[in-house]
Amino acid sequence: FQKGSNFSQAIDSFALTLTNTVTLTMSDTIVVSAKDINRHLDPGYDWQLTNPVNSKTERISEIQIEERETHCGGLFSMDPQPCFSPITSFKRNGVSTTLQPQGVLRALIIKK
Repeated sequence: FQKGSNFSQAIDSFALTLTNTVTLTMSDTIVVSAKDINRHLDPGYDWQLTNPVNSKTERISEIQIEERETHCGGLFSMDPQPCFSPITSFKRNGVSTTLQPQGVLRALIIKK
């Protein structure tokens, strides 16, 4: 969704499936990550996540990151490479959440 549009201006959508994701199990938590680097949380948008198993929808907005990597890729690389930076806070269904420095959520920033 367009950032700050109160989820009224849809931009794109995609489904995460077994064939286009990687999963990581940690204790009682499963982390699902898209294989396509263009399908990760980007702080430039607001996100609506729907679980088709229980039809539960979560709205993620106001994503703030701590930019740790500012240059990614080789010295003479012409293609932008992914840079990862941790998400420090966001709103989930309108409620603010601040993450600990070692939080699991990461944002993908493509440097151009």
